[in-house]
Amino acid sequence: MNGVLIVIVAAIFFYVLANILEKSSYDPESDMKRKQCANNLERKVYDHLRYMGLSPTVQEKVGKYRLDFAIYGNSGKKLCIEVDGYTFHNTPEAKRKDAIRDAYLKKLGWEVLRISDRQLKGNLNMCMRKIEAKLYDMDLLPEGHPSMQLKLQTKNE
Repeated sequence: MNGVLIVIVAAIFFYVLANILEKSSYDPESDMKRKQCANNLERKVYDHLRYMGLSPTVQEKVGKYRLDFAIYGNSGKKLCIEVDGYTFHNTPEAKRKDAIRDAYLKKLGWEVLRISDRQLKGNLNMCMRKIEAKLYDMDLLPEGHPSMQLKLQTKNE
């Protein structure tokens, strides 16, 4: 009787464990926040952030502004990632407005990282490495991320 009970408990344990692990993997098609991205390039950036183990807030409202991506750290650090369309953000007036917006966000404690759609279209991987480097510098990557494992290891030595 004890053997049967152990087998049943083990089966339930492994069933629950398998479902927890399966649900933690990222599925772009069922991610509701991904649907809030304004365009394909934002979705690509969002997907890369999710695959890094992050769960960015999409179209976060801060004051009168909407942030493409907001990433919050446990230490209170905040990163705003903006995907700028070249046509809209490349005029002198748009650059002035972006500078005002960035200054406002910085007053509220935000770091702002802007990446143009041309940069993303030209070399998505380079742009994502730039984002990852910023996240690394700000200690915003999850502890399980390989870069953070290396950083934590060097801190402890």
